[in-house]
Amino acid sequence: MNQGVRSKSEVALWETVILTGLRDAVSSPKRSLRMDALDWIFNDNQDFRDICFLARYDPEKVRLTATALLGMSPAKQDYHFKKIRKKSMRHNIQLKKEFALEINM
Repeated sequence: MNQGVRSKSEVALWETVILTGLRDAVSSPKRSLRMDALDWIFNDNQDFRDICFLARYDPEKVRLTATALLGMSPAKQDYHFKKIRKKSMRHNIQLKKEFALEINM
C-alpha cells in the first residue's frame, strides 16, 4: 500500500469502517452479518489489513479489542459503542481514545 499522507477525514472514514465491523461482529441482530464481520476481522485477509493500515490501526490490536468486546455483556458493549459514537460525532471520530484496548499503531 502507498504510505502517502492521508487527511483526517480519510482516516476517519476507515476508522468508521472498522467500528462498523466491530459493531456488526459483536451486536448485529442478523446472524449472517455477525458471521461475515467475525470472518472479516479474525480470518487474516489482505482487505482487513489494508483498512487497518488506512485507519492507522494495528490489525492485531483490533482483533484483541473485538475479543474483549465479545466477552462483555450486551449492555457493556452498547455503553462502549454509544460512548465512541458520541465522542466521534464531536471530535472527528476519535475512536483510538475510546476503546479499552488501544488499537492504534
